[in-house]
Amino acid sequence: MTQVRFTHIGGPTVLIEFDGWRLLTDPTFAPPGRRYAFGDCLSVPP
Repeated sequence: MTQVRFTHIGGPTVLIEFDGWRLLTDPTFAPPGRRYAFGDCLSVPP
């Protein structure tokens, strides 16, 4: 069974690791300082 690991980096950016592969996502390519929903929590700028 393949194990998949998700690491929330910040904002909309997530690191996905599986089968020796690493995929860094940033789906919005937006500048920092906005709020993004992530799972059951909310990423809020300091």
